Amino acid sequence: MLTRGPYTISGYYRAPAHNAQAFTAQGFYRTGDNVRLDEVGNLHVEGRIKEQINRAGEKIAAAEVESALLRLAEVQDCAVVAAPDTLLGERICAFIIAQQVPTDYQQLRQQLTRMGLSAWKIPDQIEFLDHWPLTAVGKIDKKRLTALAVDRYRHSAQ
Repeated sequence: MLTRGPYTISGYYRAPAHNAQAFTAQGFYRTGDNVRLDEVGNLHVEGRIKEQINRAGEKIAAAEVESALLRLAEVQDCAVVAAPDTLLGERICAFIIAQQVPTDYQQLRQQLTRMGLSAWKIPDQIEFLDHWPLTAVGKIDKKRLTALAVDRYRHSAQ
């Protein structure tokens, strides 16, 4: 999303390289938000550009997959991260907090498909947690989730 207006900053102090990345030549600020305009003119924030997963060349917003997962009755909370993959470039890893862990992962994937989530957006790896790893400021630590995804994937392949 690009924005410009009287309450939008016009540049960073003494940071020409950062300004070149953060602003267009016309002075619009690049927010880093990935947005979609619907048919009636409403703007929907789909997530952050940096939170996109590049799976086999397809750009997938982690927020879109999280939104679909949260519509499932068994999912209390979730977080989706990109995990490195030798074949796909990045694979979609969903971490889920659930009261009861489903035993049939295929059924979970089928539910997502029936809800309209495209096949290439279905998580490649699904992991269940009891609680989130948090950063020092109390946010979900997605770097630790990515490391956990890599570790669990490596151990499942052995």
